[in-house]
Amino acid sequence: MASRNPRRSAQSAPIAIPLSIVVGVEQLALVVVGVGAAATAETAAVAALAPERLRGSAFGLLAALQALGNLTASVIAGILWTAISPAAAFIYVAAWMALAVIGLAIAGRSTQPTDPPR
Repeated sequence: MASRNPRRSAQSAPIAIPLSIVVGVEQLALVVVGVGAAATAETAAVAALAPERLRGSAFGLLAALQALGNLTASVIAGILWTAISPAAAFIYVAAWMALAVIGLAIAGRSTQPTDPPR
């Protein structure tokens, strides 16, 4: 029987993933799903609510506002992540997503589509 070498080579060592990274991935997945849902709802709202002749401009304005919001939110969330905690950054993002959903719900109830169905 051959004796086993008590030393392990670097190639056979298991990969250690800190728990904080795993928890962060779960939170990140929730944010990605939320952002995807909000972006889809915003696009659908512009398509349904903007008059046909202004739809291109409405989508351009939406894209500009999304870009400005992404820049601002990323800076603020980064500061919160660094200065307070990752949870503070996720709470900040979740609060803005909730406000967006509430705003879309209110806009959807108070405004009917401008173009008649074909």
